[in-house]
Amino acid sequence: LLYLHMWDFTTPVEEVMRGIHDLVSAGKVNYFAFSDTPGWIVTYAIALAERHGWPRPVAVQLPYSLLGRDPETDYFPMAETFDLSLLTWGMLSGGTLTGKYNKENDEPKRSSSASEKELQAASRVVAIAKELGCSPSQLAIAWVRQRSSRIIPILGVRTVDQIRDNLGVLEITIPDELMSTMDEISGFTPGFPRRFLTRTQIRDLVFGSTFDLLDNHRDPFGDAVE
Repeated sequence: LLYLHMWDFTTPVEEVMRGIHDLVSAGKVNYFAFSDTPGWIVTYAIALAERHGWPRPVAVQLPYSLLGRDPETDYFPMAETFDLSLLTWGMLSGGTLTGKYNKENDEPKRSSSASEKELQAASRVVAIAKELGCSPSQLAIAWVRQRSSRIIPILGVRTVDQIRDNLGVLEITIPDELMSTMDEISGFTPGFPRRFLTRTQIRDLVFGSTFDLLDNHRDPFGDAVE
């Protein structure tokens, strides 16, 4: 799997896709994916691939965590529509969700500090993890895994103990009520156009009283919001 890493907004998409086609045709690459690339570029690349018979991306790699849920607005529905996997990194928000910024300690830290909102979120994660009998890291990663069946977490560890702890997430299932509690921790609100188009008022304008009668397998957003 070859990642095209960090879009430069300079190289034409057509040129990149022709290059990928040459690599796959030469047998040097089996699959490719985009990493840290805007969704509209990924979508355009897929359209070019389908138009010209070129290889299609199989995944997108992106940061996603309880404290960073922006990908839910566009990347998640894009992945559902175009059958892409989601390779998530930064699931512990630089270690904030482990709770290590909430107290004095000698653990290595990626940032010099965390905001008050992030510290409060970490404190709640620590409390819920204690309730479930797991570590805060395991809880944060488990939450990510349960957000979508398309997600493949990318673990970032420094020690053997950390990798053992992270792999313990395979034994954890967060109950629905606690998933809802964790969803609320971030205070995340989807931006435009998702929040606008999924409002009950807007759906009523578009569909009248028929929306609830539809079984729409193309709808990536799910339930409406008020």
